[in-house]
Amino acid sequence: MPSISDIISIAKISQYLSSNVIEKSGLNGGGVNKKLPRLLYCVRKNVEWAYGNSTDYENIQATANYLYALCAAYNIQANYILNNGVGGVVLSPVNPPNFYPNPLDFEVTASSIILQGESTLDLSNYGYTGFNILFFVGHIQQSVVNDGGAYYSWNKNTAILTLYNRTAQLGDIFTIYAVV
Repeated sequence: MPSISDIISIAKISQYLSSNVIEKSGLNGGGVNKKLPRLLYCVRKNVEWAYGNSTDYENIQATANYLYALCAAYNIQANYILNNGVGGVVLSPVNPPNFYPNPLDFEVTASSIILQGESTLDLSNYGYTGFNILFFVGHIQQSVVNDGGAYYSWNKNTAILTLYNRTAQLGDIFTIYAVV
């Protein structure tokens, strides 16, 4: 069994590996639990906290073993990356942006984040940069397809949402979810 410190490092790498498998495997994530990367992150942060505060923490070894078991599908690959690097480069695991930004659900008012008559919304201050989105108006999912009606465009690099053939109107209910 690896040391607690090694388990933490393996979990960091396993988190990325599981996320990559899910993203590359399409709609159902190749059978991998879509919440696994987040679960690995949460359990790892708990083990890191306990390990950093006191190596005598009562359940730290059991929790670390649980974390290692969660990484089971990725342990060999993570160990290899940890000890040998990839392509001759030794990787130093870092914490990825694991948190999805909170969904935005609001009514267009005189003081909302988009005002009546506006057609552009900058979501970079809300943490949406780098994510794709699902966008709803009045609880109806909107489309990026220009079929002659209202549609929108989204630039995930700048987090700019642009409305076409419509503007925000008082009373509109806008709901925005970040997705990968």
